[in-house]
Amino acid sequence: MVGFAKLVPEIVQSSIWNEKSDIRIVWITLLAIKDKNGYVRGDTQVISRMANVSIEATTQALDKFQQPDPNSHIPDNEGRRITPAPGGWVVLNHLIYRLRDTKENHAEYMRKWRGKNGDVNKCDSQVNNSSVSVSASKSVSSPKRVTTRFVKPTPEEVAEYASTIEFNLDGNKFYDHYEAKGWVIGKSPMKSWQSAVRYWKSSQAERQSSPTKPPTWHELKSKCEHVDRRLDSLRDGKEHRNFTPLWVGLVKAKKALKAKMDEQVKG
Repeated sequence: MVGFAKLVPEIVQSSIWNEKSDIRIVWITLLAIKDKNGYVRGDTQVISRMANVSIEATTQALDKFQQPDPNSHIPDNEGRRITPAPGGWVVLNHLIYRLRDTKENHAEYMRKWRGKNGDVNKCDSQVNNSSVSVSASKSVSSPKRVTTRFVKPTPEEVAEYASTIEFNLDGNKFYDHYEAKGWVIGKSPMKSWQSAVRYWKSSQAERQSSPTKPPTWHELKSKCEHVDRRLDSLRDGKEHRNFTPLWVGLVKAKKALKAKMDEQVKG
C-alpha cells in the first residue's frame, strides 16, 4: 500500500462523527485503504480485520454507509457514502475531494514557482550597448505560443458557470458524462469545458424547439440490456478502463432506465 489518505478537517463536523466509535473507525479505514479511484477491495471480513472491529459492527457500519443521510454535507447520492462493486466497495464522494486536492496542490506549486523565479516579466534595463549588435536584416522571431493545461472542473464549478449563462445544468450529470468518456470530445482531448457547457445549452434549446417522441418500453428495455452487457464486460475484466467512475455511471444509467420502464407500465 503506497501513499497516504488525506483527511479533511470537515470530517469532525460531519454527521458520521455522531455515530458510535466502531462506525467511525470503519469509515476512516475505508478512506485509508481506498485507491486513487475510490475503490476499496475486500469483503466484510477483510475490512473487519483491517479496522480491528468486530464483524457485526463492520456489517452495521457498511449498511449505514449505504443508506441516505439527510444530514450529510454533500447532497450527492442522497448522502450515501459507498456503493457495492465487484470484490469490494466504491467511496462515492472520493472524486470530489480528490479534485479539490488537485487544485490546491497546483495552486501551492505555482506559489512556490513564483517565489523561486521572481517576476518573470522583469527585464534588465542596464544593457551594455557596446556589446550588443543588432542587425536590421535579421527578422524578429515570433513569440512562442503558450498552451494552457486542461484542468477538470468540479460539479460545483460546472453548475456555477452554467448559471452565469442562464442555463439550468446538473453539474454532476455533466461531470459523470465526461469522466466516463475520459474527458474527450470525439477522439480529441477536451480543451475547454466551458465551451462544452455552452454546446449543451444550445443542444437543449434545439431539442426543446423540436420535441422528439419519448422512447417506447421495448426501446428502454434494449438500452437496459446494453448497459447490462457493459457491466458484465467490466465484471469479467474484458474492458481496461478507469473502472470506478465508469461502473458508477453505468449503474446510475441502468437505475434511470428501469425507473422509466416502470413509469410506462404504470401509465
